Amino acid sequence: MNGALGVVVRLFEGAVTKRARNAGYEDFGWQRNYYERIIRSQAELNATRAYIIQNPERWQEDENHPLRLRQE
Repeated sequence: MNGALGVVVRLFEGAVTKRARNAGYEDFGWQRNYYERIIRSQAELNATRAYIIQNPERWQEDENHPLRLRQE
């Protein structure tokens, strides 16, 4: 099972990329890299959930946002 999560993520990203590009989003792409994290407490779980919920609100400010990269 070594690397199983990486295989699942790679297959998922490939399928989503193909569907997005077929739908007309030719510039669709994923941010590079991800990391695995073991959540060991309820507090860590709550913080992770808050990060996931709030992340889209901060996307326009992200230095890797595709529209921001085109403007530079």
